[in-house]
Amino acid sequence: MSCAPDSNPILIAGAGPTGLVLAISLLKQGVPVRLIDKGSTYRVGYKGSGIMPRSLELYHLLGFLPTVLEVGAGQVICKTYLPNGENCQEAALRDHLEKNHGFNVELGTELVSFEQHDNGVKARLLKMTSSNGEQVEEIFDTPYLVGADGAHSVVRKQLGLSFLGGEKFEITMVVGDIWAKGLDNIYWHTCGDRTNGLITMRAFESHDGRFNFMVAGKDVDTALSGSSREGFIKTFENITGRTDIEFGELIWLSIYTPKVRMINKFSEGRAFVVGDACHIHSPMGGQGLNTGIPDAFNLGWKLGLVHKGLAPPRLLDSYSLERAPVVAAMLDKTTELTKSAFALRPGDAV
Repeated sequence: MSCAPDSNPILIAGAGPTGLVLAISLLKQGVPVRLIDKGSTYRVGYKGSGIMPRSLELYHLLGFLPTVLEVGAGQVICKTYLPNGENCQEAALRDHLEKNHGFNVELGTELVSFEQHDNGVKARLLKMTSSNGEQVEEIFDTPYLVGADGAHSVVRKQLGLSFLGGEKFEITMVVGDIWAKGLDNIYWHTCGDRTNGLITMRAFESHDGRFNFMVAGKDVDTALSGSSREGFIKTFENITGRTDIEFGELIWLSIYTPKVRMINKFSEGRAFVVGDACHIHSPMGGQGLNTGIPDAFNLGWKLGLVHKGLAPPRLLDSYSLERAPVVAAMLDKTTELTKSAFALRPGDAV
């Protein structure tokens, strides 16, 4: 037996690609949504540069594939010596939300804690009210809460849904974006070898001189390459032997160690987690974004039907039952790809 429709907005914490896709799915069904993000500005950083066919199919079903294709690019030729990033997609998704639904992300709004009750969730929020960082507390009642708030998810932690597995690789990667002159914009440049020292430079689709880079390898001094602009340039010159590239401003820089983890269930009561909040893994195969989008799509249509009273709440139980096996298989595949790409033995993963 279906429940009566609920008029209160569904609260989504986290305005990355997964949260944005879920918001579009719900709004397309006429379901009210509130989408918050604790960041005071939209993030920078060229990540998740490949969209898989299934993700494109879901974009088409949700009606915003043309918007994404406008800012995308085809497969880049890889030029070896010896597709659009998440930030671009996020901007396209936000643009679609504003133009088609009159909807905007609430920046500077952080989910701090929440309590579940029989008829809903009471969320405690902190909202930034001025440029000096002053915050005010707000209590918000929502029928359902969705955590699209990443690997350090507040929703997951408060639900007590611990990451299982804990496997990590003896690989440390340095990733970031930088301005550069002297590299062809039409190529994905790769130099070195994956087992000892590798560097890749991929141009932004805008071809304006910005490049996304990755440095990895057992012989790479990641402390140096991940320390500063100068440290990255030194590593670049050591691996490539080239000193003719003119580097400009470093946009962002991060040191990253791939881990393989997922939770055993993706919901508890009226609270759910999607995307990186419930699974993390190696970037090999480009499955992060392309797994979070199906999470959002799977949960979105079910939440929409239940929220409008067109389906019983037990339909929501199928979200975790359907997605968990898919994610587990994906983790196995990306782990296999990573070990193969970096010539790791089974004992190299701890």
